[in-house]
Amino acid sequence: MKELRADATDIPKALGQARLTQSSPTACDAFLHVYHGKNKGRKGKSRFTEGTKMYQNLAKEQ
Repeated sequence: MKELRADATDIPKALGQARLTQSSPTACDAFLHVYHGKNKGRKGKSRFTEGTKMYQNLAKEQ
């Protein structure tokens, strides 16, 4: 999986057809692609500002 992740780019590459189940009576065939889109900017953001954190800490102390 690490090798596939390292090769992933913003342009999808087809890997081919694969079976997603090993021993299930209902086999699921799929066509696999490798794709890694650009970052959406969600990492590192906090929903709380410094002011609300201060009030939260004060509420915990009481």
